[in-house]
Order: sequence, then structure tokens, then C-alpha cells
Amino acid sequence: MPQYAPFKTWIPVQSSNLEAVWYDPAEEILKVRFNPVDSHGQRGGVRSYAYSMVPPTVFLGLLDAGSKGQYHAKHIKWNYPYVQLGYSDG
Repeated sequence: MPQYAPFKTWIPVQSSNLEAVWYDPAEEILKVRFNPVDSHGQRGGVRSYAYSMVPPTVFLGLLDAGSKGQYHAKHIKWNYPYVQLGYSDG
């Protein structure tokens, strides 16, 4: 597996939908932090979610995707158990 270092820290991503991702390969936990401003320019709160049982190949696919938001919606959002970590007006 290619090494995208550092693991277990927030990695900023270029996306209109996602702000940063975090991954623990040993536990297969993916955290996703969404942008506080959506693609329509509407300001909302910062939302973060943790997804469990996400294999490294899916995480690497997210990092390599041309559209991080579309990849998340198609390959992650409804495919893995998740919990909301936080929501703030930040």
C-alpha cells in the first residue's frame, strides 16, 4: 500500500465539499470533515463523521479521486457504519 503520511492526522483536501480527511489504517477508521461553506456559497456548520471498517484501498481512492465529494457519496457515505463526531457554527 502506498504511504500517504502522516496517518492519524487531518489531511487537507482540495474539494468544494470536503475540507480534510483522517485515517487510521490499523483500525480502518476514516474521519471526514466537511467544508463549512457548501458549493452554493451557503455557510453552514462544520460537520465531521467517522466511518468504520473502511479498507485502505477506499481511503487511497478518496485521496486520488478527481472529485472527493462524488467519491465520498458513491463509495463511502452509505457503505460503511458511521457516527457524527461534531457539528459547530465554526
